Amino acid sequence: MRESSLQWSLRLGAIAAVLGCAAQVIGGRLVPTGQTGIDQVAVVLVIDGMLVLIALGVALGLAYFAGIRAERDRPADPGPRDVTLSWGGERRDSALAGGIVMFIYWALTTIAAFLFAPRLPGTAGISDFVTQHLIALILFVLFGLGMGALGGRAPAARNLLAEITRRPEAAEGLAEPVDASTPGAGIPAPSPDAP
Repeated sequence: MRESSLQWSLRLGAIAAVLGCAAQVIGGRLVPTGQTGIDQVAVVLVIDGMLVLIALGVALGLAYFAGIRAERDRPADPGPRDVTLSWGGERRDSALAGGIVMFIYWALTTIAAFLFAPRLPGTAGISDFVTQHLIALILFVLFGLGMGALGGRAPAARNLLAEITRRPEAAEGLAEPVDASTPGAGIPAPSPDAP
């Protein structure tokens, strides 16, 4: 992975993590303490859930953008291929960029959830918290790898389309223009050896 791609991934991961932490802290502050009705708790948890889901969507979008940036930073001719690291093909750097963004998002939002999110009475203990967040780590990083690889496809597809639409220079002198006004234009003459 190139240094500029890594820097973009770290910056975008920090932005995603700040948004995720802010959503958890704001949502955690909305949760009522003391004796409250179930209706009030349900409304607050829906608002908290929406904030967290919006932050997660933005984080996945930033993982996609990190994949785009990693693909743009990739050199046009990478040189000889490294046999030991052949997994992932050309989108490896893009996938890693998305994975880094989502790992940073997971790490900082987990710390924020542990430190700032208030616990409702009857919620799970620390072992359940750790288990849930380890499962979230696996899912977030996998989604980040996928979004980064998808993001890397956009510039590659654009470059491929530009290569396809470019007229080859060697074939320019071989083709003769065809005059469509003459009958039989474009039909090759029969060879003298034909029966």
